[in-house]
Amino acid sequence: MAYRFLVTTSALGQGGVTLLAEAGCQVDYLDNPNDAQEVEQRMANVPYDAVISRTVNLTAKAINACASLKVICKHGVGVTNIDVAAASERGIPVLTTPATNAQSVAELTLALMLNAARRLPYFQHEVNAGRWTRSGDGEELHGKTLGLAGFGEIGRRVARAAQALGMQVAFLIRALRLKMEQPM
Repeated sequence: MAYRFLVTTSALGQGGVTLLAEAGCQVDYLDNPNDAQEVEQRMANVPYDAVISRTVNLTAKAINACASLKVICKHGVGVTNIDVAAASERGIPVLTTPATNAQSVAELTLALMLNAARRLPYFQHEVNAGRWTRSGDGEELHGKTLGLAGFGEIGRRVARAAQALGMQVAFLIRALRLKMEQPM
């Protein structure tokens, strides 16, 4: 039996595409990956077995409209865009894929840090305007302290990269954060 998947984005990584194709699955993608109404409409009209959820909201209306739905899998770990309560009421498991995109997010974090510290947009503008500005007014990250709120898979990867640049790394753990949120 071939299963039918809805991927709530306009594309899926080649590894996922290959695995689903080899399993004989039919895969549909959204035309607009930010349109929760398109998700609701498709799920009301197509008998999907599974949803691979990205960032668009997967509402109770969408979940309840698809009587054939058997499983929801979040590409990543955060499920704030999925109505987990609605899925649970129907006995539909909501799965996550820990660390799937941890390296990508860690690299983007590092790129944004370097972008901000070294003022890359400004210098790109200067080069595009035909000027080679040599004002070294960007910040070096070496010797700076990076504060991380949490130390999960992404945080650990960002910490290793920051340490490789010579940064100090500090992080808040949940208990400390909870204590700090208590009224004084």
